[in-house]
Amino acid sequence: MVGVIPKTKMIEAEVFFFGINIKKEWQWSDTATASLQIGEKIESGAFRTAYKCHVLKSSTLDTYKSYVLKVLHKEGIDARKQMAEMVSREMTEKEATEDFCKRSVQGQTVALDVCQQFSDAVADVSGYGETPRMIPALFIKMNSTTYGTCGTVEEFLPGRYKKIYHKLSGQTANNRVVRYR
Repeated sequence: MVGVIPKTKMIEAEVFFFGINIKKEWQWSDTATASLQIGEKIESGAFRTAYKCHVLKSSTLDTYKSYVLKVLHKEGIDARKQMAEMVSREMTEKEATEDFCKRSVQGQTVALDVCQQFSDAVADVSGYGETPRMIPALFIKMNSTTYGTCGTVEEFLPGRYKKIYHKLSGQTANNRVVRYR
């Protein structure tokens, strides 16, 4: 049937923002809710799988934009649990997943802030050119047997990208260029 979204491809999620408050302290925000339609799988990496998604309803996310939902797969969960064990801390699968996702959002948000500060610092420098930019990432909690208990969401950027594992090695993911459309 045209226009009918399979129920298995729809999820309800709580959305959490990470940022600097008025006191210049990093903190997680209050939650918002969102209804997401999960589309095709984009790519799987060492720890996470990415899916294209659309926001059907939300008080905070734009419904006219496409997004990427990134969820941890078994290898990612196991790796996070192993890292926790190295510092003598045991984690459940749910705790490991949430911790990994929150750390991903925190790292990306801090990088976004650093890029903005750098852009502001060189804004008046004649001929400097473009400065790096980052996409904001959000942490989401969901209750999905298909996609897990939490993940990250960020704006979808169409185009052609080369994923580099390490800035000095120059190696790409499976030695190929990934095209997102």
